[in-house]
Amino acid sequence: FRPFVRHAMSVRTASHSGSWYTNNPVQLEAQVDGWLRAAKPPPHARIRALISPHAGLSYSGRTASYAYSHVQLDGVKRIFILGPSHHEYLPGIAVSPFQKWACPLGELHVDTAMLQELQAQSTPQLPIMAFGKSADEEEHSLEMQIPFIAQLLRTSSGAVRTDIGIVPIVVGSLSGQQEVEYGQLLAPYLQDPANLFCISSDFCHWGTRFRYTHYDPRCGQIHESIEVLDKEGMALIQAQDYAGWVQYLQTTKNTICGRVPISLLLTAMQAMNNPFEVKWVQYAQSQAITSKSESSVSYAAGVVFA
Repeated sequence: FRPFVRHAMSVRTASHSGSWYTNNPVQLEAQVDGWLRAAKPPPHARIRALISPHAGLSYSGRTASYAYSHVQLDGVKRIFILGPSHHEYLPGIAVSPFQKWACPLGELHVDTAMLQELQAQSTPQLPIMAFGKSADEEEHSLEMQIPFIAQLLRTSSGAVRTDIGIVPIVVGSLSGQQEVEYGQLLAPYLQDPANLFCISSDFCHWGTRFRYTHYDPRCGQIHESIEVLDKEGMALIQAQDYAGWVQYLQTTKNTICGRVPISLLLTAMQAMNNPFEVKWVQYAQSQAITSKSESSVSYAAGVVFA
């Protein structure tokens, strides 16, 4: 890992298009726009952050749309995207090394000035590194947010707006103290209404292939037990109870892959005096399993009002 270096015309490929989502721009626009229109929320105060899943769009896209349909971009200058590192060990957080991110719907501009501002605050205790290019393109947690963001940034002519940049941040394995201190570092940015935060996370990964088969038969079928388990954690997030969230993860071992990015959202909110409201707007599972031979992944969409 190295300091951020600006490379001329450095573009991250849409490495998961054609597999995790379609690489056909017409089909992708119709799919994403259709979900957003179907999930249109009632009028409400503008959101400061959202929580969205990152599985293949055919599995989690409909759920994600319930969060993204709340987005209002008036006054927004940049969109922070925080997701977990699935393949690369990170002893801190890392920013994308690219200047642009490709998407079938159009290229998104990276706010490189903000990435440099963040890296200027890096310390040995709180490292803020540049992610390696190959590791960045292998990671899917941030890329799976891009089709929704690109669709929201598209103008009537079909071009993607360049006045709003993205701030891609991959979150690694952190100590409890680091979670608190990174949250304090990010708090002023969350407080600024010019910024929108997107937290990328799936919820329970259940089944032998995930090495997680917690089941409470008192809840009913396996999928009902999973829902109870997930919603226990979701309630703690909604209550902005960081200590309770940490205890929940330690007790249940629930396989929430974006648990650390969610922790940073909670500690950032905790660091500010402003009252926030967290609201869950959708929950789903990849399938309603009833047998221990099956597997599933849970998806939840949440929004944060300032």
